[in-house]
Amino acid sequence: MKYKEMKSKKLIYKICSALCAIVLAALLFSGAASLSPEDNVGMTITRAVGAASIMFLIAAFGYRILAPIPRGFLRAFPSVLPCIAVAVNNLHIIALATGRATITADTREILLFFIECFFVGLFEEAAFRGVVQMVLFERIGAKKYGVFAAVFISSAIFGVSHLANIISGADVGASVLQAGYSFLTGGMFSYVLIRTRSIWFCAFLHGIYNFCGYLVPELGEVSGSLWTPAQIVLTASVAVIVGIYVVVYFVKVNSSEIEKMTL
Repeated sequence: MKYKEMKSKKLIYKICSALCAIVLAALLFSGAASLSPEDNVGMTITRAVGAASIMFLIAAFGYRILAPIPRGFLRAFPSVLPCIAVAVNNLHIIALATGRATITADTREILLFFIECFFVGLFEEAAFRGVVQMVLFERIGAKKYGVFAAVFISSAIFGVSHLANIISGADVGASVLQAGYSFLTGGMFSYVLIRTRSIWFCAFLHGIYNFCGYLVPELGEVSGSLWTPAQIVLTASVAVIVGIYVVVYFVKVNSSEIEKMTL
């Protein structure tokens, strides 16, 4: 009976995933929503519907990463504090602290911008960590260094996907740079997912990272350059320290940690 109920639930999840995908296609085809970064409302709507489709697919696959606060989350939380530091440091702290940068938007605009960043994060985390990476974990995660390989491959795919911005007219150099740091942050979000087993927390942290990084350029003013030598040194130092911290974990991690999410 339990098997039949499980099979029935998976079928329902697949149907819901397909329906969301159809709604997304209809929105894009009709022009009611767009994928353009300049269309904030369209960006939020398409990412929210796309994320819903992928989340239902994750449920159909049976991956145990959908609980917002799973068992053991609070115990694991201290281990992801360095990753939270990376996200918050993306705020251009020095420029804001010295008064060279200011936020000119009102509270409503800031809140709407965070919602947009969250749904972009949810869509990308669901797709790349929730599906691509989890499938790779199932395929090669039990092998020696399999977890490391799965994270590397999924992060590489995540980074390369940002080169698609070139098609929409983005600067080639800026897109390549974005692909590079997306690869690195992809590895960081992979670590967060394994430690917390919550795709929602990954999406929230991803949203904070994007929100902090784009807040001043999108909703503020700056006198001079945001990237002063001091800001570059601070950002590079935090990135290197956390990068070593995450890589050491991936080299030593036991496949039993992955089994908690895939079985």
